[in-house]
Amino acid sequence: MNIIRINSNYQNLLNPYRKKIDGFVIPKLKQNDKIYLLAKEDEYIGMIYFTTQNDSCYINYIHTDENHRKKGHSELLVKIVMNEIQSSKISEINVAILPECGSDKLFSKLGFKYVGEYQMKYFFSK
Repeated sequence: MNIIRINSNYQNLLNPYRKKIDGFVIPKLKQNDKIYLLAKEDEYIGMIYFTTQNDSCYINYIHTDENHRKKGHSELLVKIVMNEIQSSKISEINVAILPECGSDKLFSKLGFKYVGEYQMKYFFSK
């Protein structure tokens, strides 16, 4: 499996996978935006899109292809972001949770806590 790191300078790396990213319109990435794409050869598996701003990280979107769900790929992508963020000045990761998608179980398992009805956060102790 390959993890492809995409930022504003390398947005063209997404081109082979655009049709497979179900329903997600990829914005023009800004300087603080990053995408980690998980692929096996040319097969799209999943992605996470996040932004850093000041001392916070925001997970904007996480997706796994329907043929690869329930195999730990989303957990792997979140852990990659957490590891990257942990070594920076950022103190928290924020994610908005849609009630019907069930991703709250994944984020709870990784230590995120509800801070509002649809908002979860992970706090780093620095």
